[in-house]
Amino acid sequence: MNPELRDLFEIKQNEEKSRQPSQQNVWRHIIIRLAVIVPGLLYSSL
Repeated sequence: MNPELRDLFEIKQNEEKSRQPSQQNVWRHIIIRLAVIVPGLLYSSL
């Protein structure tokens, strides 16, 4: 494989890895969503 193409391919792989959210951010997002949705559902059922 051409060295230049190999470099571009490695850069693309690194970008894909860095786009994945960390597990901590995923759990934080889920907790915030639940903290908004649950009181909203309770309030709307009154």
